Amino acid sequence: MKKILIIGSGGAGKSTLARELGTILGLEVIHLDAWYWNPGWVETPKTEWQSIIQDLTLRESWIMDGNYGGTLEGIKLANLCQGANKIMIDVKTAVNAAYGYIKSIQDMMGSSLGDLRLEEVELSEDKSFWLITLGFDIPKKAPKSRLEELIPTSLASTPVLYEREYKLFKVNSETGEVEAMKIRQV
Repeated sequence: MKKILIIGSGGAGKSTLARELGTILGLEVIHLDAWYWNPGWVETPKTEWQSIIQDLTLRESWIMDGNYGGTLEGIKLANLCQGANKIMIDVKTAVNAAYGYIKSIQDMMGSSLGDLRLEEVELSEDKSFWLITLGFDIPKKAPKSRLEELIPTSLASTPVLYEREYKLFKVNSETGEVEAMKIRQV
């Protein structure tokens, strides 16, 4: 029995990945859009949809892709995805989690983060987590020259320099939760 559930935001590449995996693994591909939308783009009623999901997930082997909150809730309620491999390909959620995490602890870091930018994104080999690198500027005072040391502080203005720092975030690819953060040396 092989079951693979691919979830993610619209346009993330779920259907393309499902088709490619289906060809490679020789598994039936179930595109939930094809089951959900009736002629004229009419949605399937919720109770009927839950029944369809239940029937589809009972099949012995499949690759399923979709983006329906009711679908995932139905799968959880029926506990039908036990043993299914889950692939989360929504990198935007992972990046937003990393941004949110660093913003939430900014006060504890002792200074404001200037020019916060996404530097790098990588999906782990086993697809279980995203590695997100964020870079930012930290203000650092320039060392005083001998002349500046002789001038009273009120008269001398030491220029503020910035140093680029990087943090590496490990984000769970299924839940979107930040599991770890560490300093990244470059």
